[in-house]
Amino acid sequence: MNKFITLLFILITIILGCTGDDCVEFDTPFSIEEGQTYCLPDGSEISVLSIEHSYCPCNVQCVWQGEALISLRRVTSDNIITNIDLHEELVDENPDGYAIHSISTSQDCIPVIEEVEIIIGNI
Repeated sequence: MNKFITLLFILITIILGCTGDDCVEFDTPFSIEEGQTYCLPDGSEISVLSIEHSYCPCNVQCVWQGEALISLRRVTSDNIITNIDLHEELVDENPDGYAIHSISTSQDCIPVIEEVEIIIGNI
């Protein structure tokens, strides 16, 4: 009986995928962290591969202020893998339904990204 319960628990865990705090909703901003994976209502997962920036430090004359780049990987329940790069300059929703919602940086002379929120549409 114990083996059956253990097998049933493992099967349910596999079917449900990730749950709890790592699940997010479509069309709702959520904070992300580099290296984390978040599940979506359609059973796919979004992994944050990297969060980078090229912001201009203070006391330096720059040609442009710089931008953030967020690299994501989406894996559908059918194991279709899509890599997505979000650029801060393109804050409006792109045609694929992914967008940067907001980026918070430190106020130091050398900017550091403190928090990033993105939005994923139901595509």
